[in-house]
Amino acid sequence: MNHLLWKLFPKQHREFLLERLSVVDRQVINKTLSRKARFPEAFDHFECIFIHVPKCAGSSVAMSIFGDTPTGHLPLYWYEKQFKERYEQYFKFGFVRDPLHRALSAYRYLLQNPQQRDRAAFELVSRYSRFDTFVDGWLHPENVSKQIHFAPQYQFLQNSMGQIAVDFIGRQEHLEADFTALCEHLDINVQLRHLNRSPGPRYQTTGLCSDASRKRIREVYARDYELFSYD
Repeated sequence: MNHLLWKLFPKQHREFLLERLSVVDRQVINKTLSRKARFPEAFDHFECIFIHVPKCAGSSVAMSIFGDTPTGHLPLYWYEKQFKERYEQYFKFGFVRDPLHRALSAYRYLLQNPQQRDRAAFELVSRYSRFDTFVDGWLHPENVSKQIHFAPQYQFLQNSMGQIAVDFIGRQEHLEADFTALCEHLDINVQLRHLNRSPGPRYQTTGLCSDASRKRIREVYARDYELFSYD
């Protein structure tokens, strides 16, 4: 569907269709139809494609390697379809995180400095006084794909055939070591900068939430747990 054909739909019909998509797919549609599909020059410089999965140290990695170049949260398949030659030739990478830690980090992050965050996201999480009540009240399969910070990680890292197709997946749990390995591959020597670090224990698993919340998160993010070997 091209830009002009899309505009022929009444606005309410366009919004109806977009609301049925996951937030990841919605970003792709909006970006494609905006006619602003430009490949980041910084990616060309390093001959790579970085997939920025939200709340997986992506801001730290991006700032350390690419400086102020915006990377956004576009999925791998967008680059595959929009820039096929680069997609086939360039080194593709991203970072992932234990789904429990990621969900808790997103919840805490969105509660901070609401004036500088997505206001709608802040209003969403601030309705719940504790992480457990947020998980029980909102963190359901039908909801997580509608909010960028809680969208499953695999949705960002899969190609158009639904396969995880990046060349390198780093893990936030051993960020320093994986970042060093990444820099060696890219043949660069930079220091990792830590940005947007959420308060609280970084890798502790006990006492973060109730058993019921832990079970719910495992159910909601079952594919992330399976594909990225977290347990």
